[in-house]
Amino acid sequence: MPSAITTIRLAAATILFAACQSDTYKIAGTAEGFADGDTIHLTTDPVEGKPQVSTVVRDGHFELTGQVDSMTMCFVYSAKDMAVAQAFFLEPTTITVKLSPVPGASRVSGTKVNDALQTLNDSAFAFQKEIELLSETMSHEPGATPTEAEQQEVERVLQASYERLTRHILKTAQENIDNELGFLLTTDNNGITDEQRLALINSMPPQMRQRPIIKELEEALKRGKTE
Repeated sequence: MPSAITTIRLAAATILFAACQSDTYKIAGTAEGFADGDTIHLTTDPVEGKPQVSTVVRDGHFELTGQVDSMTMCFVYSAKDMAVAQAFFLEPTTITVKLSPVPGASRVSGTKVNDALQTLNDSAFAFQKEIELLSETMSHEPGATPTEAEQQEVERVLQASYERLTRHILKTAQENIDNELGFLLTTDNNGITDEQRLALINSMPPQMRQRPIIKELEEALKRGKTE
């Protein structure tokens, strides 16, 4: 039978091991339209896309693992075509990603923030498809000009759709104001008004609100000099 000291040591080792594992992430991926051996990269660099972790597709699936200290925006993309990509938030847990060359088919799920991001992506894609459908509806014979009534109807429908999307963006930002998705939506120029962005900043946790970009944005908003 182990002694009390041995038991304490084992317990301490277990706690230490669990702590070391708490920053581990796993990407469980599905690769639609990929061949075995195709390479997939992960990066946190949105500008140059320098690969940080890579893997290959096997039987339509891929897996990426590593460590992350905090929630971080990242991308997985095809080595053959960087346009085939999916953005998501890297967290120390298991995240499910579907990567597809079909527009709007790539998806992410598995955490609160990534589920919210996917729902927002779906809304933005639906808005884009609505614009395309309206464009097709407005098609005329070559040289023909839409009537004023047709133009006004298109503008009305587009405005209503755009307002629905911006309401969804604002709601998502409010519900995620304590994490990186809320931070991203607050700092991005996405249709949220200056007053709404100031309200979001006021709702941020103190540590996030002290970030230089937030402090600069808040000062600009108060001066009314945002772009």
